[in-house]
Amino acid sequence: MILARFIDNKMGDKNFFNRSGLFLVFLLLTCTLSASFSVALACDSGSETGGGTCVISTAQGFTNGTSFGDGTSDLSIESGGSIANSTRLILLTLTFANMTIKDSGYIQASSLTINAENLTIESGSNISANALGWDSTDGSDEGPQTGLQGTYRKGGAGGGHGGRGGNGGGYNGWSTRSYLGGNQSGSSLWPTTMGSGAGSNYYSGAWRAYGGYGGGYMLINISNTFNLGGHLTANGGDYRTVTCADYASGGGAGGGILVLTETLSGSGYFQSDGGDGGDCANSDGGGGGGGRIAVWYNESTFTGIDSSTVAGGSTGTTWGGVGSVGSMIFYDQDDNAVIIKESFKFHDTTGSAAESTNTTFWNTASPTVWNFTNLTIYNAEVYQETSLTLIYQNHNFTNMSWVCYEGMSRWNVPFNEANLTLTIQAENLSLDGNS
Repeated sequence: MILARFIDNKMGDKNFFNRSGLFLVFLLLTCTLSASFSVALACDSGSETGGGTCVISTAQGFTNGTSFGDGTSDLSIESGGSIANSTRLILLTLTFANMTIKDSGYIQASSLTINAENLTIESGSNISANALGWDSTDGSDEGPQTGLQGTYRKGGAGGGHGGRGGNGGGYNGWSTRSYLGGNQSGSSLWPTTMGSGAGSNYYSGAWRAYGGYGGGYMLINISNTFNLGGHLTANGGDYRTVTCADYASGGGAGGGILVLTETLSGSGYFQSDGGDGGDCANSDGGGGGGGRIAVWYNESTFTGIDSSTVAGGSTGTTWGGVGSVGSMIFYDQDDNAVIIKESFKFHDTTGSAAESTNTTFWNTASPTVWNFTNLTIYNAEVYQETSLTLIYQNHNFTNMSWVCYEGMSRWNVPFNEANLTLTIQAENLSLDGNS
C-alpha cells in the first residue's frame, strides 16, 4: 500500500480545517489484487454535483477508485439504502456538503475517505470496513505483520496492527517461533493503515484452514459537526476453518479509523477489534491484534467512548494466544487534552510502529516528550515502548495498567528487551487503587 498525504495547513495547528471550506485531500493508492463490482454508483434521485440532494434508497455498488460528489450537494442514504462493495483493497471517496445515513442505511468499503461539512450517522446505521483489509497467508497480499502459517496440530497465528497477534499452538506443544503472531505496525496518533491478515494452515500439499482477513481503513474528515449515533467498525475477520480438529487458523487484526472534526457528538461507538482464532480439538489459532482508532476534535459532547473498543481477538483455551489490545485516543486540540480508554501505545519515530504527525502535545523534534494539559486514562492497558517524559497539569488514572514493553513473545517472554525510563512531571496526579 502506498500512501501520499497532501495537507494545506499544518496538522500541529489546532485549526486543521481550511476555514474557506476547502477539504483536506488524502490520496490513497492501493495495489488491488481482487476484481471489484462493475457497478457505477448513482443517486436514486437528485444529483451528486451542482447542489441539491443525492438520495440513495436502494443498494448501490461502486467500482475501485470511485470519487463521488463535488462538495456542493448533500447526500442522504435512506433506511434500506446502502453504498457497498465487499471486495478487499479497493477505494471509495465521498465528498459532500452534508451527509446523513438514516436508520438501517450503511456504507461498506475497504478503504474509505469521507469529506463533508456535517455528517450524521443515525442509530441503527453504520459504516463498516470489517474484514476488508490485508489477506491471510494463503493469499498474495498479506500485509506487513501477517501471522505466520500453521500446520498439522500447530495453529496459524493472528495478524498484527495496533496490538500484536496471538501465537498459534497445538497438541504437539506451544508454538515455536515459526508460529508467532504479527507484530505491531502503524501509528497511534494518526492511523493510516489496515489490519494484517492471519496465518492460515497448510499441511501435506493442501490448505486445511484459512486465516481471517485484516480490518480495512477509513478517514472521516468533517469540517463542522460529526454526529455519531450508530457505529464505525473496522474489525478483523475471524478464522475460516475447513477441517478443524488438527488444523486451526488465526484471526485478522483490526483495521484503522481516523476521525478529524470540529465538533463530535452522539452516543454511538467506534470499534476496531481483532478477529478470533480457531478453537479446534488439537490446535488453536492465535487471535488477531486490536486495530487503531484516533479521533481528533475541538469540541465534544460525545458519550460513546465507554462503548468503543480495540480489543484483541480470542482463541482456544488450551494452546493459542489471544491478540493484544490495539490503540485508541480521543484528542481535544483546543484544550490539549487527551482521553485514553482501552489501550494506547507510546511509540517513537522508528520501526514499523512509529509516529510522524505533530500535535499540540507531541513533536518529532522531541519524540520522547509528551506534554499534555489534561491526560485521562481509564479502563486501559498502556504500553511504553520508548523512554518517555510525561508533562501535564492534571492526570487521572482509573483502572489502568502500565506496561514498559510489548514485543513479540514466546511462552509470554519477550524476544527483545529494552531498558526504558519514565519521567513524570505533573501538578496533580490521581491514581486509583486499581491502577
